[in-house]
Amino acid sequence: MTGKFPNGQMYDPCAYTPLGGVLGGVDCNLVNPLYWFSGDPINIIGWLDTLGTDQRTVINSGPFNLEIGKPITIIYAYIIGRGTDRLNSITKAREIAAFTHQFYQSNFDDNLVSVEEEKTNIPTEFILYQNYPNPFNPSTTIKFSIPNVTLSLSSRAESRDEGARVQLKVYDILGNEVTTLVDEYRNAGNYEIDFNASKLSSGVYFYRLQAGGFVQTNKMILMK
Repeated sequence: MTGKFPNGQMYDPCAYTPLGGVLGGVDCNLVNPLYWFSGDPINIIGWLDTLGTDQRTVINSGPFNLEIGKPITIIYAYIIGRGTDRLNSITKAREIAAFTHQFYQSNFDDNLVSVEEEKTNIPTEFILYQNYPNPFNPSTTIKFSIPNVTLSLSSRAESRDEGARVQLKVYDILGNEVTTLVDEYRNAGNYEIDFNASKLSSGVYFYRLQAGGFVQTNKMILMK
């Protein structure tokens, strides 16, 4: 948890390579050594575990401030994603983690739909969600929803799986465009986009969704 070996020496992600290494041209000085293998294995960038073998991991947390005679509540969420392959399993785990975070923030509201239930529901309005995690380092997920378009045909309303032309762009605090994450037609549905900011400096950034007549901008924080 302190980013050190038992002898007190700090981890060097580029030098410590028994289980993997830093890939994708990422500067080792930008890698947080407190969280092992914090890279993005889907995009093959950052500090990654690349050794395909049986591995055992120790999980810990804390520290906690305890007082004699006073109770404290500690909540853990242990998440496992099992997908169609090793990379899809990571996507599944991320989806479950996002839902778990939402469940916790809702004060454990049982009315929340699961990840699988949510996928089967076509949204009824444009929504740009807050990215998760936020603050982040170096990757975060941006989720948005594109609704059906209701058309009036022969004096009756007909709901079709119509989508919209979608643009999702990231800007720095000065308003300069950093990158375009989406620029294409998308059908009605719920979408998640991974944004990797390993080559950017720490600071405040904005992501803007424009779809049809809908425009919304949210703020996110990159903290390295």
